Amino acid sequence: MELIASLFCHVSESIPEAEIQRELQRQHDILAQNAASSGRTIEHCFFHVGEFNLEDPDQVLLRFLQRAQADDLGLVLVESKDLFSLSQQAHIPCMEVCFVREGVQEILGNKDVQVAEEDLRPKNVYMYWGF
Repeated sequence: MELIASLFCHVSESIPEAEIQRELQRQHDILAQNAASSGRTIEHCFFHVGEFNLEDPDQVLLRFLQRAQADDLGLVLVESKDLFSLSQQAHIPCMEVCFVREGVQEILGNKDVQVAEEDLRPKNVYMYWGF
């Protein structure tokens, strides 16, 4: 059985625009290297710029949550545990997450969370699908 991974890269809008692409690329490279070293194939890669608010998700976060609910993300690789605070975890479906910086793997979320199923077509966001 093929082991899959999904990468989640995030930056705040507060950093200078010139730095956003560099920071997303840096995170992607670290996470992709971790996936490769653990023998996982990258299935999805999410690039999120803006406020990380799972209570009122933007289009990228909503798509991420929909894929988590569909249980097709595999292991989600995130650079740091700082991104998923306990208060945010109450708003996500169950998913297995690896925090690369900390070297910790955990199951996060709540099996009772239901995410909207409407088909979203992202507009002007950083998001790439299916490699």
